[in-house]
Amino acid sequence: LESKKKEGHALDYTSLSSKAMAASMLAPVLPLIWVSSALLVQGANPGSKLGVLRRDHDVSLFKLDVRSSCMAGIGLSAWTPSPQTQSADLNLCIEGKQIPSLYLLGAAKCATTSMAQELVSAGAQCAGGRKEYHFFKEKVLMQYIEDPDTIREQWLLGMPPCDTESRILLGDFSPQSLNLVPYLGETRYRDLPSTLSGLYGPHLSKKITFVILLREPLARAQSWFYYGRVPDMTFQAYAEGDLRQAANGWTGHPSASAAFGSRYGAHLEGYLGSFDPSQFFIVPFRAFTSGNSRRICEELSLWLAFDMECGPMTTHRLSSDNPSLEEDTTEEFRQLWREFFEPDKRLLVSLLAEGYAQGMGLASYRGSGDLEDIQGW
Repeated sequence: LESKKKEGHALDYTSLSSKAMAASMLAPVLPLIWVSSALLVQGANPGSKLGVLRRDHDVSLFKLDVRSSCMAGIGLSAWTPSPQTQSADLNLCIEGKQIPSLYLLGAAKCATTSMAQELVSAGAQCAGGRKEYHFFKEKVLMQYIEDPDTIREQWLLGMPPCDTESRILLGDFSPQSLNLVPYLGETRYRDLPSTLSGLYGPHLSKKITFVILLREPLARAQSWFYYGRVPDMTFQAYAEGDLRQAANGWTGHPSASAAFGSRYGAHLEGYLGSFDPSQFFIVPFRAFTSGNSRRICEELSLWLAFDMECGPMTTHRLSSDNPSLEEDTTEEFRQLWREFFEPDKRLLVSLLAEGYAQGMGLASYRGSGDLEDIQGW
C-alpha cells in the first residue's frame, strides 16, 4: 500500500476489504487487539481509552478503535445465542457474498448501540465487521447514480462469504442511515432507500428488514448535548440555536442538527417510498430501555426469523445523570419545540397507523390501530 502511495496512486483505505486491512496492517498488533477486546467483553468500561491503537507515519494515520468493533460491549448483554432452527435459505447473498438482511436505523442517542450489542450478543454479525459500517455516505450515494457497478463492487468487499449451511443474521447497524432520504425537494442528499433497492434488486430488496428506534426529539437532543458538551453553553441555548436553524431551512447534513435530524415522519416516508410497510419494525426508545426488552427480543426473533435466547436487559448502562428537561429548559421553549415538530409528528403517527394496517411491526403493541391509540403507544 505504501509503495503504491509513493508511486502516486490515490488510495481509499475505507474501501479496502476487512481481510486486506487485517493482512496488511493489523498483523503486528493482533495480540493487543485480542487482549483489549477480551477486557471490553468482560465488562471494562467501553468509554475508556482501552483498545485504541494508532499508527502514525509519513504516509497515513491509521486508527483502530475496538469500541467500534462488532463485538465491543457484548459482555453486558442479556440476549444470547440459541441453536438455529431456521434455514440457511433465509440468508441473502449476491455473487457469493452475504449481504445484510437487517438494517438498524435511528439517530444518535436513540439506543441503537445498545440494540446492536444485544443482537450481536445473540449471534448476529456486522456488515464490514463493525457495529456502524457507515458505507453509505452522501458522496457514495451520489457516486452510485453515476457508477452503480463500482459502488456495488466496493460494497460487496466488506461482506462475508455466503453461508449456505446455517442461518446467519447479518446486519448493518449504522443508525444515521435513517437520515439519508430526500428532504423537502432537496437534491443534495441522495436517496439511500432507492440505492438499496437498486443494489438488492427487485427480489432480494423485498426480504430486507428495517428496525427503527424512535426517541422524543428534545430528550434526544439533550442526551446528545451532554454526550459532546460544548463548554460555556447551556442546553437550552444550544437547542434554541438548533431549532432556529432547522426552522429557517437547515442546509447542513440532517444528522448534524438534532432538530432537523429528528423528523422521523419525513424519514419513514422516504423509506416507505421504496419498501413495503411489512418490512419495518418500530421500537420506541422507552419501550426498549424501560419497558419489556425480553418481549421485544422475542418479537424480533420471530420478525427476523433468527433464534435468540431472550432475557430482560439491564438498564443501568443506559442511565444518565443529566438534568430533567423541566430543569434544563423553560416551558415556553418546550412549547416552541413541540409546535415545530407537530406537523412531522402527525405525519409519523399517520404513517404508523397506515403501516400497522399493512403489516408493519410495532414493538409490544396490542392496540386497535387507530390514530389516537398509536399516538398513545
